[in-house]
Amino acid sequence: MKLPEQAVHPYWFVALQARLGMPHWLYGLLLTAVLLLIFLPLSGAFAPLEDRAQYLTNVGTGLFFALVLGYSLATGTYTVARTRQALTELRPRLDLDDANFTIVQATIGGGTRRQLGVLAAISLGLGLTHAWLLADMNLAAFRFMFADGPAFVVIFGTLLTWFCVTHIVSAFVSNAIKTATLCREHLSVDLLQPASLTPIGTIALLPALVLMGAQVFYPLITLGGQFNVVAIAPGFIATLGSLVFLFATTSWSAHRQIHAAKTSALQDINVRIVAHTPADQAPLSNETLAALQPLLSHRNYLQGLSSWPFSESVLPRLLFYLVLPPLTWAGAALMENGIQQLLGG
Repeated sequence: MKLPEQAVHPYWFVALQARLGMPHWLYGLLLTAVLLLIFLPLSGAFAPLEDRAQYLTNVGTGLFFALVLGYSLATGTYTVARTRQALTELRPRLDLDDANFTIVQATIGGGTRRQLGVLAAISLGLGLTHAWLLADMNLAAFRFMFADGPAFVVIFGTLLTWFCVTHIVSAFVSNAIKTATLCREHLSVDLLQPASLTPIGTIALLPALVLMGAQVFYPLITLGGQFNVVAIAPGFIATLGSLVFLFATTSWSAHRQIHAAKTSALQDINVRIVAHTPADQAPLSNETLAALQPLLSHRNYLQGLSSWPFSESVLPRLLFYLVLPPLTWAGAALMENGIQQLLGG
């Protein structure tokens, strides 16, 4: 695989977590708390409006930005760290020298100055475009929104979310492509030790689960009964598309290598079985049966072997995350009713 010729620098969210020296969960809680202290007062959470629907929409929007940013930054840094650990666990199965493996590890969660600069420009461009759409593509309205607290939360939250999530998703995509390349060019498959390949499944699944978890916060934007397609669709579609790409890229590359090794091993074992089988269809002797037994057992083992790099615990976890988004839409409705009751409505 092609390795960078320039120095690799960590993404800003990875560097920030390392500088603070906090566990990932505490890092996320701290950022969420800071953002709540900024967004909730500006959204008017402590000054209820007579228009209850608009009040709920404002509060829900502030909650959404604070929670999705804190969650994304915490899980983003955790995923980068866990990907590095998974690659270390996969090291015995990679025919890559130590120097190049060290370079690959360094590129996880980082890039060259040029790459990071281009990424920052793209993320800001996406945020500005989305904010412009939310202002009905009216620059005058866009300027006016900065004079209003709830409107400022929408603009600033949109810009900050696109900036953060674009960097996180880009890190995930870059890591997925690197891992897929390693699987394609350097992976040595040992069919007798399938567990040695499960780190690939971790690298494939974890970013997808992180993005799937981010979907659960979108119902907060609809508190108050206002469903704004322009506000929800761009981010929701982008994360959903990234989720599918990330899961497929890494797992499919490993699947092809495992499937090829499994097919080759089955062909070899079938040849050996045929070699021990009489050509005249005569009854098998005890000696032939004794020779065939281990070959037949090994063939059964190979036929039952999964060609995907996942452990048995993956499916229940994936199903759990799949049911989370529908549950949160129901939870948002309950939250809305609770707030209404607190406000005496």
